[in-house]
Amino acid sequence: YDISSNVYTNTINIGKSVPINDGIIRSFESNEIQYLVSNKDADVVLIDLGAGAGINTLEFVSILNNGIVVCTPEPHSRINAYGLIKNVIFRSLNNSFGHNEDIRKILADFVVGPGRRDGRIRDVVDAIEKIDADISDKINEDLKNFNPCLILNRIRKRSQIGDINNLINIVRKFLSIELTNIGFIRSDTVVLESCQKRSLFVIDSADSQASVDLRRISDFKFK
Repeated sequence: YDISSNVYTNTINIGKSVPINDGIIRSFESNEIQYLVSNKDADVVLIDLGAGAGINTLEFVSILNNGIVVCTPEPHSRINAYGLIKNVIFRSLNNSFGHNEDIRKILADFVVGPGRRDGRIRDVVDAIEKIDADISDKINEDLKNFNPCLILNRIRKRSQIGDINNLINIVRKFLSIELTNIGFIRSDTVVLESCQKRSLFVIDSADSQASVDLRRISDFKFK
């Protein structure tokens, strides 16, 4: 696959980008994707995993320390975003420590029990600590280093921006990780028009609300 391309605009210069979509993800094992990404001469690696929490998405995101979750203000979208992050965490825990039968049982019992209601990842870590303190310490370190970011898309009113803090607080309370809000994109007809024309709205409509918002987000410095 030759998936490298240069993307330069008069408003946003993201240098040499590597777009990878879900179709390409399905064609490789996770370690092959890691090799593909790490050996690309690119300033930015863009991996579009699509909506939902399919097995390919979970498997790939579970090997990363960060990423960007995009959701809309609607409650179901925020619920899906929370569910994705939770599933990624448990996929990572199972991949890393599932070889231990006792830990695998703790994870499985939590998923079908408290994890469906109001259970917290902290309860899982505490249970694992009773079996192996070293593993619980490693999990705590992994949770600390897992820093997904959030973009709120298609904002229609200012109050929706504040609502996203509820999601951030819930993720912190129940999943013990920090979800960083890196910005929002206002609902703008130029985005739909650019999709229909298969063009870049940041070029065709550089002064539009969506373009202004996207430029602001592009200034965020990832760790």
